[in-house]
Amino acid sequence: INSILRSNNGNKYLLCIYESIDKAMNIKARDRESIKKVIVLSSITNSYVEGTASSIDLCGQTVRNNLKQQDPERVLKYNEEVIKKMKEMGAFRKPVNVAMDWHDIMYCDHKPEGVNGTKSKR
Repeated sequence: INSILRSNNGNKYLLCIYESIDKAMNIKARDRESIKKVIVLSSITNSYVEGTASSIDLCGQTVRNNLKQQDPERVLKYNEEVIKKMKEMGAFRKPVNVAMDWHDIMYCDHKPEGVNGTKSKR
């Protein structure tokens, strides 16, 4: 996402991402815009929701609660659509991996396929 935003069309790409979040997610919070900002900012900076939310005076738990209420299938559907649209706009030169945690489980030793996990505290 950083390379996308640095491009000449960064604003156009960012608007596409924000529109896709509106379509993909049913955010029921009063301040929907702040939740969308946290989602995008945390992905841009490759950071956790907690830190990003606190930087804009929002509770990270509010963002997580809204994320947990989403339908993963719907989000994946719109994710595919936005990737296709952004490829058509010329945003991607190579494949991009994007991940979102839908759980509070800290995988250490036995990780499902596709999960990076964390280091064991032992």
